[in-house]
Order: sequence, then structure tokens, then C-alpha cells
Amino acid sequence: AWQTILGAKFTEFDYQDDLAVRWHPLGKKSTVFIDPRISFGAPNVKGVATWAIRARYDGGESLEDIAEDFSINCREIDDALKLEGINLSELKAWS
Repeated sequence: AWQTILGAKFTEFDYQDDLAVRWHPLGKKSTVFIDPRISFGAPNVKGVATWAIRARYDGGESLEDIAEDFSINCREIDDALKLEGINLSELKAWS
């Protein structure tokens, strides 16, 4: 019964020595992950906490400036903001 209920959840984790060490809360196709060894376990993209990306976005900075400052790309910003509750596809498109 547990396989039916939780089976798909187990695929969201990366394992090392049979221990879950990294979680992909938006799925493995997303660039966002949680790893207690990186960024104190905060959800992040390439070591940049998603809350920091959202704070810069909320502060009115352009997506291009955020991407350049953190050395991340458009998809990574989109994934980070999606985790933070902002869906860019519903907003003005950017490249």
C-alpha cells in the first residue's frame, strides 16, 4: 500500500549510500533542489537560495540583472521563482 501512496515521492530524491541526500521538490526536471550540505538546506539553484532570488525580484530588479549577478540562466530563475510562488509564464515573457 505504501508504494501506491508514496512511490512517486521517492523518485524526487538523490541517494548516496542508501540515504536521501538531495530533494528535488519540483521534480528532477527542475533546477531547484534542497541539500542540507548547501546553503544551510535552503531551496536553491546552483547554491543560490531561492529566497534571495525572490527578494531581488520583489525589490524590482530586472530578471536579466538577477541572472547576470548570480551567474544563472532564465530557466533557473523561473524554477526558483516558481518554488517561491511566482509563475513567470503568467507574467510578461522575458528572454
